Amino acid sequence: QREFLDRRSRWRFDVGAGGTYANNDLPNPDYEYSITGGLRYNFSPFVGIYGTANKYRIKNANALNREFASTDFNLEYTVLPYEKFSPTIYAGPGINYASNFEEIDLKFQAGLSLEYLISPSFGLKVYGEYNATLSDQLDYVISGERDDQYYKFGAGINIYLGNNQAKENSPKFIKRREAREL
Repeated sequence: QREFLDRRSRWRFDVGAGGTYANNDLPNPDYEYSITGGLRYNFSPFVGIYGTANKYRIKNANALNREFASTDFNLEYTVLPYEKFSPTIYAGPGINYASNFEEIDLKFQAGLSLEYLISPSFGLKVYGEYNATLSDQLDYVISGERDDQYYKFGAGINIYLGNNQAKENSPKFIKRREAREL
C-alpha cells in the first residue's frame, strides 16, 4: 500500500540557470544565458504561488544582444505532490526591465517544470517557459503582427524550508527527535 506523504514543505526557495531564445522581429535568434531565483508558498499540496527574480539576455546574431531583468508572479499546480517525481505547470503576469530599469514592460509567462526530490529537503528541476511581452520594442524594432516573445529554459535546485511529512517520517528526523526527547 502506498503512503500519501506531503513531500514538499509549504515554503520553497529555488535557484536556477539556463538560457533564452528570442522569438522577435529580427532574424537569426541565438541562445543566451538566464539566471533565476524564487520563493514559493504552497496553499495545499497541489496549489501554490511563486515569485521570481530573473536576469537574462536576448540575442539575435549580428543584430541584438540585450540584457534584461524581470520579476514574475505565478500560480503553480503540482501534478503529483505525493511522489518524488512530479511535473508542475505554472502561469502568471510579470514585469520586464531594461536599460537599468528605465524601460518597464508587462508580460505574461507560462511554463512546465519537472522535479525529482533527492531528499525531503532538496529537489532537482528542469524547466521550460514561454514569455509573451506587451511590447514590440525589446529588440528596438516595431514590426509584424505580434509583440516580442522569448523562451526560457534551464535547470535548478529547490530547497524546501520547514517540515513536511516526508521529513518527519525520515529515519534521520526520527533519530534526532528521539535524541531530543531523552
